[in-house]
Order: sequence, then structure tokens, then C-alpha cells
Amino acid sequence: MTFLESIKEGGGNAGRRTGEGFTLIELLVVIAIIAILAGMLLPALGGAKGAAQRIACLNGEKQLGTSAALYATDHHGEYPSRSLAERWPEKLRAYYQTTNLLRCPMDRRDGKGLPETADHTGKNADSASRTYIMNGFNDYWLETLVDAGNDANFMNRILGTAMKDQNVPQVSDTVLFGEKFYPSGHFWMDVLEPGVSATGQTGGNQETQLNQSLHGRAANTPGAGGSNYAMADGSSRFIKYGGTFAPANLWATTTSWRTNSLGY
Repeated sequence: MTFLESIKEGGGNAGRRTGEGFTLIELLVVIAIIAILAGMLLPALGGAKGAAQRIACLNGEKQLGTSAALYATDHHGEYPSRSLAERWPEKLRAYYQTTNLLRCPMDRRDGKGLPETADHTGKNADSASRTYIMNGFNDYWLETLVDAGNDANFMNRILGTAMKDQNVPQVSDTVLFGEKFYPSGHFWMDVLEPGVSATGQTGGNQETQLNQSLHGRAANTPGAGGSNYAMADGSSRFIKYGGTFAPANLWATTTSWRTNSLGY
């Protein structure tokens, strides 16, 4: 029988399946294959999304580092001074513009800023949700301020001080900005100041204020993953947990504290 004869004989239904359709077993096999493929693809998609968010955070932090460098250029080589009236987010705002940059997309919980009080009305950058914390350089002030090591009010004496970029000897290996824990309202990372976490944990600020595991496969797991950092030379990089404190302390500028690994 020719093809045309089969069409005529079939009344135009040639090529249509005349059986009973798919069996239950066939449907289950198809569903199982789809489930396996989905299980293989979803982790890859999740990993790609996490990598994209980490890069977005890295780029945002790099912009903050650039903003601080531009600010120093316009202010006699000085980074934003420590002040209770106006913190670094507000002082640098003219250089990075939008406060959305202050929050990393991976930081899903609201990072504390200053409350909108009478003293801070209109200073939206200081009140914005914020992921980042700036180096307080208090090891430098400890060795620079006269008799600072015997001063119980040492941290208060730092107020009003401004670190000069020329006093940072290893700009490519000195942290300018890091990523903090979301409950912390701190603006400055002070490695010599004791801290207390939201859960009551005590220890140095490197343990209670700085989030060293915001990114990576084991994100937000103490001792695992890593975080992004903006360096004093304008670069930014991902560093594994503890990597800014050992083997060298990348938050310090003085020789004695550069070699202090703070227990890592």
C-alpha cells in the first residue's frame, strides 16, 4: 500500500497514534527523569546566584574604597575623621551617591544604622541599613597618641582624629572596609577594643562585630566561608575566614600589630 493510499484508507487519520497512550509506568519514568534533572540544575543555579551576589558586594565595597580615596584627595590626604555627629557613610556620600550601595545583596537582614534622632535628621546615609564597617586604625593611635597605652579613655581620645593615607605603609595589604554582623551598629572596626555580640558573646571586635563568613559554600557559619574586603590601595578581594588576621593582621598599620594574629 502506498503512502497516498494509506491516507485515503485512514480517512485523514494516518500518522495518528492508535494505541492507548502512555502507561502509568512511562509517566512515572518521565517524572523521575525531570526530578533528577531539576535536582542537578538547582544547586548550580543557586551557586551562580550566590556568586553573582558576592561579586555585586565586592564591586560595591570597591566603590566605597574609591570614595574614601577621593575623599582623602580632597581633604589633605585624610580619611573621614571619627565623629559622633557625622559618620563615614554621610561624609563619603558625595562620592558614592546612593545609599543602596551600603548594603550587600547577600546581607538579607536589616543591618543597623543610626536611628533618625534630632541629632541625625537628614543624615540618611548614617541611618541607612549597612553591611560595611571601616577600619578604625586604633593600633596606629595607640602608638601615636602620647601615653595612650595607659589611658583608660583611649577610645574616646580617638574621636575627632583623621587617619592620613600616607600613614598606611602597605596599602595593598591593609583593609579599609570589611563586612559586619547585621545586628552591629558599629561604624569603625577597632581590633583593640573588646566587644559584646547581640547574643552576649564577649571577645574582640574581630569576633563580635566583623562577619568573616558572609560568603561561600558555608556562608554565615563561624570558621567557614569568607568575606569581601576593600583594601587601602583601591582594590577589593574575597578572603577566607580568619585570613585578615593571620598570618598577618591586615587591619593594622604598625609593625607590632601587623604581626599579632589575634589568636587565628
